[in-house]
Amino acid sequence: MEIEDRVEKAEELLCAGISPGKVERKLADDYFITERQARKYIAQVYARWQARTTVDAPHRREKIIRMAERFYAKALVEKQYTAAANALGLLAKMSGAFVQHDPARDEMLARLGPPPEDPTLALVYAQRCMLFALSEVVSNSAIEPERRLRWISEIGAKIGMTYARTLIEQKLDTVTKRLAPSSGSDEPESLAGVSKPESSRGGERPPATDPEAP
Repeated sequence: MEIEDRVEKAEELLCAGISPGKVERKLADDYFITERQARKYIAQVYARWQARTTVDAPHRREKIIRMAERFYAKALVEKQYTAAANALGLLAKMSGAFVQHDPARDEMLARLGPPPEDPTLALVYAQRCMLFALSEVVSNSAIEPERRLRWISEIGAKIGMTYARTLIEQKLDTVTKRLAPSSGSDEPESLAGVSKPESSRGGERPPATDPEAP
């Protein structure tokens, strides 16, 4: 029971926003123990929180929905319409009432696919995502004109910041693939069988002729 009291005291102090170091010193002073022992009690608190999180995770969303429903009903009865409206907005977001399924959007996301592992290709992928976001901003009629203009400007600026480097990296990748040997080997081709031009050093030259000869 004494250990349980110490653990609960540590949890109470941590929930109050006190740093773990100050909690260690507080427990050591209150219970005449070392800070190392107090640190063990704090570790037990963290272990309890982790266990509760694991158990409550599947039901946390439903719990929040039920709490919001109770708060909405109580605020409506007490004629606190601002609080009721906020609770109703939260319930609407959690229920997915504002989510619209667009087949064209799903098709575009399917074409984008997952991000590539290559940093060069990832930069091109990021540009494609920004272009997709820009298309959504332009086509969404629910966005206010001033906000739409600001978002278009911000997305366009980000695209412009990455355009030059993306273009260079993409062209470099294309050139590298074209110059790579078709056999897949990285070794350069041998030039033993290629004849040297007449003007090259060591190449064959025609016999010299006397310009005054008949």
